[in-house]
Amino acid sequence: MTTRTAALIGLLCFSAMGSIYTAPVEARISADIDIKVAPPAPRYEEVVVRPGYVWAPGYWRWEGGQHVWIRGAYVPERPGYFWEPHHWVQGPHGGWHSYEGRWVSDTAITVAPPAPRYEEVIVRPGYVWSPGYWRSQGGQQAWIAGSYVPERRGYFWDPPHWVQGARGGWHFFEGRWLSDADINRAPPAPRFEQVVVRPGYVWAPGYWRWRGDQHIWVEGAYIRERPGYVWQPHHWVQGPNGGWHFIEGGWVRR
Repeated sequence: MTTRTAALIGLLCFSAMGSIYTAPVEARISADIDIKVAPPAPRYEEVVVRPGYVWAPGYWRWEGGQHVWIRGAYVPERPGYFWEPHHWVQGPHGGWHSYEGRWVSDTAITVAPPAPRYEEVIVRPGYVWSPGYWRSQGGQQAWIAGSYVPERRGYFWDPPHWVQGARGGWHFFEGRWLSDADINRAPPAPRFEQVVVRPGYVWAPGYWRWRGDQHIWVEGAYIRERPGYVWQPHHWVQGPNGGWHFIEGGWVRR
């Protein structure tokens, strides 16, 4: 096995989870390592919104002939930039290539991410669904499949998503937990949508989703029906403290 360090600009200082570290604007370590074993799936980490910071997710690093988990940390935010997390890319010959996290200007990504892929979701008691999303990796958009996240009472999951910046670039926001008291504005009434019966499909109504500091309308869509199941639409529920809690849509057994 050979290790070639392509660039080493700055030093990242890590401590326990919940710690804070800083990184130079374009700090990146590209370790072209001939690793035949794929990194394990990322570990679950509980993230709470901290004003003035963004979350740098944990990741697997190759050390001493094995993958070692590096905990996530909060990074002071930088206006006009977003944090591209550490990630692995499989090369054309089967080896795995490691890219360190770095700051990227929101004007660096000028092509809008593709439309989200369809994912079949079934309601699981005690969990919420975190939808799949597109992430910029190695100069292209890579699809990250959705997953179930253990629910947190009094909170709702704000999924990873893209927002177009004022200068036309695309800015990525990591998924996060938000207190249901953080949203004290009721969602507007649903918009009218004309629906036509399509054999073999059911209609998933449009809904309002909280983005940034406002409600954004997401249009409805046709979903392939599932015998023995009924589609539970996305909807909002007002919590005991007056805040609004978003419930993801999903399939429920009849």
